[in-house]
Amino acid sequence: MRSPKSQNFWKQKLAGCVTTKLARWVVSHHTTDKPEIGFLDVPISPDRFSGSPAPG
Repeated sequence: MRSPKSQNFWKQKLAGCVTTKLARWVVSHHTTDKPEIGFLDVPISPDRFSGSPAPG
C-alpha cells in the first residue's frame, strides 16, 4: 500500500464506496511496539446459520 501504484489502484477500485466508521475499544495500555491479536467467542444458535459446516 505504500507504493503510489498500489495506492492509485485501490483509489480507483474503491472510488464511490461508502465507508462506515467502526467503534473501537479504548485501550489505555496500548503500545505500538508489539502487535496483539484478540479472540472473542460469540455463540450462534444453529437456527441462525444453515449450510455452514460444523466447527471443529
